[in-house]
Amino acid sequence: MVVPIMNEHAALPCRVPATIARLLPALLLATEARAQSDMIGPDWLKLLLALPKLVIYAIGEFALFLAPLFAVLALVSWLAFRRREQGADRMPRTAVLVVLTLITAIPGFLYWTMAPQTPDPARSYRSTTTPDVKMQPLVPPAGKAWPKETGYLDLPQGAHGGRGSIVVSGNASFRRHYVKLCVAKQAACPGLRHAFLQKYSQFEFRDLPPGDYEVRYMPIDRPKVGGRSQPITLAGYAGESFVVTITDSPVVDSKYPVVGIRIEDF
Repeated sequence: MVVPIMNEHAALPCRVPATIARLLPALLLATEARAQSDMIGPDWLKLLLALPKLVIYAIGEFALFLAPLFAVLALVSWLAFRRREQGADRMPRTAVLVVLTLITAIPGFLYWTMAPQTPDPARSYRSTTTPDVKMQPLVPPAGKAWPKETGYLDLPQGAHGGRGSIVVSGNASFRRHYVKLCVAKQAACPGLRHAFLQKYSQFEFRDLPPGDYEVRYMPIDRPKVGGRSQPITLAGYAGESFVVTITDSPVVDSKYPVVGIRIEDF
């Protein structure tokens, strides 16, 4: 049995403003959320209240492209009529294009001055000096430096004497993770077993006795949001194995939901 995490966003059929593109993943994930109280789930009220502002920002973002376009067309039209170029009578009048330029310039200017800033230049049309928030990495729980290779941490390890196994796959992740094996649905998880997962690797919790388990993980370099799997039931059969896939952005999958977990609930 496999517990996958999927984080695939299909390409949009047409170009949409970055403001809408940033909110679409959150809206899609919210429709399938079944998070527990200590998990990160959707806030429907905030999503609804954000929609009017989203529409306003989208209009302003379009206007940033349309206003310069209309201004260029107005200049071309004026030059064509002034020089009496062939076909000039079929072009839009300069006055009409100037009016369109002014109409689109107003929402474009408001978006430019009032829209939230972002330090990512790929997501903003204006410069910003807002610094990126630096996060302190996780402190090694064993009191030593994090190991270089994937494996158990130097901590007491429990839950032995069985035949089941749970594989934690980080083959698609470029981050290092601290991984805990926990009793399912525990609010506080001291950890039955503790492991370090190097990026692009996987680790197997072996010889697990029958029971209900879950896997919790937290990125070491940026411990803001980690992941928490749904309960995994081991019945004690020989060769029984489950796979939990780690991604860098935990999402809610429709069949086997794995949701984000805050560091205080880790």
